[in-house]
Amino acid sequence: MKAGLVLLLALPFTWCVRTPFLTAGTVEEGSVDKWIKPWFCHDTDCPKYKVLNTTSTYEVRKYAPGKWVSTDCLETHFTDAQYAGFYRLYKYISGKNTAKAKIPMATPVLSYVTPGSTPTALSNITLSFFLPSMYQDVDPPAPTTAGIYIEELPEMTVYVTAFGGWAKDASVDANVKTLEAAMDAEGAQ
Repeated sequence: MKAGLVLLLALPFTWCVRTPFLTAGTVEEGSVDKWIKPWFCHDTDCPKYKVLNTTSTYEVRKYAPGKWVSTDCLETHFTDAQYAGFYRLYKYISGKNTAKAKIPMATPVLSYVTPGSTPTALSNITLSFFLPSMYQDVDPPAPTTAGIYIEELPEMTVYVTAFGGWAKDASVDANVKTLEAAMDAEGAQ
């Protein structure tokens, strides 16, 4: 895998591989400031991005920096980490924070996978909820549960492909391999 980041947007599922360190949404050339929210965000907030390139298999997007609430899960199965991490983060947005605030759900849910050394070894899977725009320029309420933290992710470039159905281990693996093969064929880094 080129990088371990998997990005899950609303339905249909959209997966991304992020380059280390680094549609429906439209943006004026060279800027994410004049951004029109894409259809898949529905009625929720979502991070701004600019489309850099579109191929028959994937789209390359540059996402603006943003604040996320995150948790780490050590699991052998991606699906188990998704359930455990989602539940922890859902409690945070449901009021398990210092302000006891109910925070609106935003999209996407981000999963950064650091694979274990073997297929049966534990992987570290960091699950993150994008925080709504009301918290992007101010400090969001601090989590009151251990293992939940707020982080600001830097601008990042992602390679995006979409697929339908549930994001189970087999479908994630197959779609990541398809995306990687397409990126390799195009010479993407």
